[in-house]
Amino acid sequence: MAFALSFLQLLLGIALLFAGGELFVAGSVALSLLFGIPQIVIGLTVVSFGTSAPELFVSLLSTLQTGGSTESIAVSNVVGSNIFNLLVVLGASALVMPLRVQSRLIRRDVPLLLAISMAAIGLATGAVAADTKYNLKMTTTTPEGTVTWKMFAEDIENKIAIATDGQMKIKAYGSGALAGLFEGHKAVADGRADLAHQYPAFEINQSPASAFISDIPGGMGPDAKIMWVLSGGGKELWAGYRNSQGLHGMMCGAIGAEVFAHSHKKIQKLSDLKGFKYRTAGANTQVMRKLGAAPTLVPGPEVFTLLERKGVDGAEYLDPYGNFSLGFPKIAKYVILPGIHAPGALYELLMKKSLWDSFPKALKKKVEMVCDSVLINSYAETLVNNVQAMKSIAASKSNEIVKLDKEVVAAIRKAGREWAAEKTASEAKKGNLWMGKLAESYYAFQDDWQSNSAYQVLDARPE
Repeated sequence: MAFALSFLQLLLGIALLFAGGELFVAGSVALSLLFGIPQIVIGLTVVSFGTSAPELFVSLLSTLQTGGSTESIAVSNVVGSNIFNLLVVLGASALVMPLRVQSRLIRRDVPLLLAISMAAIGLATGAVAADTKYNLKMTTTTPEGTVTWKMFAEDIENKIAIATDGQMKIKAYGSGALAGLFEGHKAVADGRADLAHQYPAFEINQSPASAFISDIPGGMGPDAKIMWVLSGGGKELWAGYRNSQGLHGMMCGAIGAEVFAHSHKKIQKLSDLKGFKYRTAGANTQVMRKLGAAPTLVPGPEVFTLLERKGVDGAEYLDPYGNFSLGFPKIAKYVILPGIHAPGALYELLMKKSLWDSFPKALKKKVEMVCDSVLINSYAETLVNNVQAMKSIAASKSNEIVKLDKEVVAAIRKAGREWAAEKTASEAKKGNLWMGKLAESYYAFQDDWQSNSAYQVLDARPE
C-alpha cells in the first residue's frame, strides 16, 4: 500500500512538473515579447532560476530536515542536475529538432562558461586542500627525554595538533633516529624527514649565514634577536634565503645566553685562551681559533662524557639550566660567564619549500602562529629556569663562578664581526648575496638596539 502511494505521488509530481514547465516556458516567452528583452537574457535569468528551483528547494528541505548532515547530497544534487541538463536535456532536444545557435553566442558564452568552470574547480580544489590530512616526520637536534626535547619537540607536536584541529600531526624523533645531529637540513632535502627542528649553527660550514639565526659571537641577545626576527625584517630575510635553497625555514624556539664554559681550567684573561682545549660549535669554533684556543666540535650527547674524562679543558653546550640538568657543574669546577660566545640562540623549523607551498593558506598561518608561540614561550621558560640554575650553582661549594675580563668580551665581539665580514665577502664571490643582506640587517638592528635602549630597565643587578 505504501509503495503504491509513493509511486502515485511520484507520477503526480512528474505530471505537475511537466505542466508547470509548459506554463513556465510560455510565460517566459510572453515576458520576452512583452518587454522586448532578448530571449538569451530571459534564459540566463528567469528560466535558469525556474529550472533550478526544484533542486534548490529539495536541497534546502533535506538540509533542514536532517540538521545539515546531508550537505554532500545537496551539493551533488546541484552538480548532477546541471550535468543532466547539459548532456540529456540539451541532447534530447537536439535529437527532436536541430538547435540553431549563432556563432556570436558561442564566441561570447564559451569563454565565460570556461572561466566560471575554472573558478568552480579552484573552489573545489581549495575545499579538498582544506580537508587534506598531513602526517609529518620531524627530526630534531635534541635527544628524547631531555629538557630541550620537552620544551621544543613535545611542545610543537601538541600545539600543532591543537591549532590545526588534527589536520596536521607531527611525530618528532630524537637526534640520531632519522638523521645525525648535523644532518637536519640534509634529511629534509633527501626525504628522510619532512621537517627538521634544528640549531642552525650545526650547518655553519655549508651555510655560514645560519650564524645570524643561531648564535654569532658578540651578537644580539635573545630579546633583541627575537624582535629583529618578528618585527625587524629578520623573518622575511631568512625565509628568502631558505627559499633560494629550495627550503622554507621559520624561527621556532629560543634559549637564553649559554654558559661560556664549564671548565677544568680557570679562564678569565685573554691569555688564558691560548691552547685552551674547548668544545664549542658554530661560528664560535672559528672565532676561538682566531683568539688562540684549540676548539673541537662533538655532538651534544657526547659532550658530558668528553668533559668528564677531561678530553677537553672546558666545554660549552647549553644555557645554565640545560647544563645544570645534565650535571655539568658536578664534573667541572669552574663556571665561566658571560655567554658572549652564544648570547642567545634561535631554533629553526625547516622543510622543503614545495611542502610549505602545498599547505592551504589557513594552515600556513596556524603553523606560523605555533612557531611564534614556541619561540616566545621557550625563551620565557629558559629565563626562569636559568635563574634557578644559577642560584643553585652559586650556592654550591664545589663550583667557582668566574667572570671573563672586559678585554676578552671585547675581543670576542670584534672577532665575531670580523668573521661575519670575511664570510660575507667569500659568500659574495660564490654568488650568494644573502649572507650580506642578513649581516647588514642584523648588525644595523643590533647597533640601533644597543645605542637607543638607555630608557630600558634591563635588570636589577648591582654593579
